[in-house]
Amino acid sequence: MKRVAISIPVHECALCIENQILNIRKFVPNSFVVIHVSGDSPQLWDEIMRFQPKYNGFLHLNPTRFRTFKHDEAAQVYGLSTVHASNIKFANSIGPFDVMAFETSNDMFVRKGIENDFNQYLCGCSSSQRIPPDIFPYKELLSDLRRVITVKFCEKAPQEGFWCPRDAALFFADKIFELMSLLNRATIPAEEGFLPNLILNQFPELYNSMIPQFVYHDPNEGASVKMEMIYKVRNGELPYIYAVKRIPRRIDDATRIFVNELTKND
Repeated sequence: MKRVAISIPVHECALCIENQILNIRKFVPNSFVVIHVSGDSPQLWDEIMRFQPKYNGFLHLNPTRFRTFKHDEAAQVYGLSTVHASNIKFANSIGPFDVMAFETSNDMFVRKGIENDFNQYLCGCSSSQRIPPDIFPYKELLSDLRRVITVKFCEKAPQEGFWCPRDAALFFADKIFELMSLLNRATIPAEEGFLPNLILNQFPELYNSMIPQFVYHDPNEGASVKMEMIYKVRNGELPYIYAVKRIPRRIDDATRIFVNELTKND
């Protein structure tokens, strides 16, 4: 069974973070989690450090911290490509792994079996359009990418639920930090083009063994995933999908309580 490293950026609600850790430990065999705590959240760091010893060997806190969340600007999270790149490098320092997977702090698994996909396929990405660069609408993103790679085609896909081999993840991390240096930026944003384009332009062979990303998310659903979609994922009606987003970051949220009850005997 392949060893899986999971990268998660967090910025609020220690109880929800521990809840997610328990959820991942149950649903993703042979995995470990690396979390990045936003640099402007010292209290959250302390709260996580208090429960981290219960998950020694499974939960790891990245000691490198970037400021990725502004408490005075509601819901503004930024720099997540840099966060994931940093988590990749830290995961690589912990020990060997085969697969790098990316999550957010407001998704949860509701179905078992993802390890079979990790073993059978090489990559999870919800876009395989191979858009010609000259018609790709995100010109600033394209310009940034061209500073560090030759862009033969373009993709746009969310980071949550994306996964790839370790060597592809390490290439992505190196290029993100190279780009930060070239652009003299503190972080690189979570634009939905950096992760798939940096990896798939360098490793196009992954298209031959690619399935959709494992997190269901419809941004039009609002603050919380619909119950009917949780059941569809749970029942395997959406192939290759095992987790759902959004689960609000409140431990007493009705959707979170529902998912915990639904999966308590798994």
